[in-house]
Amino acid sequence: MTELRFELVPMEGALPLRLDQTAAEVAQVMSSLGLQPSSDRGQSVYYLENSIQIEFGEATGRSQFIGFANQAGLEVIYGGEKVNGRSAEEVAALFGKREDVPPPFDDLEMLFRQQILTLWDADPQYNLTQSNVPIWGQIGIGSPQYLAAIDALKG
Repeated sequence: MTELRFELVPMEGALPLRLDQTAAEVAQVMSSLGLQPSSDRGQSVYYLENSIQIEFGEATGRSQFIGFANQAGLEVIYGGEKVNGRSAEEVAALFGKREDVPPPFDDLEMLFRQQILTLWDADPQYNLTQSNVPIWGQIGIGSPQYLAAIDALKG
């Protein structure tokens, strides 16, 4: 299987996917990569055996969050480095380098507000190498609208 590559670029997307795309635009990009939806659940569409999640804003219908689970054949790049499959602490430290005040490490979830990058559920169960090193269950990138929605939920 050819490695699928997505590059996390804050405020832009997970290139070649971009934040603020319509569902049709996302479908066209994913189709060009040989991917069809594996499921569709309301505001979210999933690809590659549900390991890629694209969430669309309820009001706008445009992509506001792109998330990746660790999956064979999938490469998620940030700052020139592969981040999926790396230890949770390494990824958090890498993301934190570009924050004025990085959040403290939390193995449940982390939000890097300046970049709108998210990390969710660090656990060894997601490590495809069968080691006991915790890796993130999902690595994501969001738009300013996504961040506003998070802030509204948390009050």
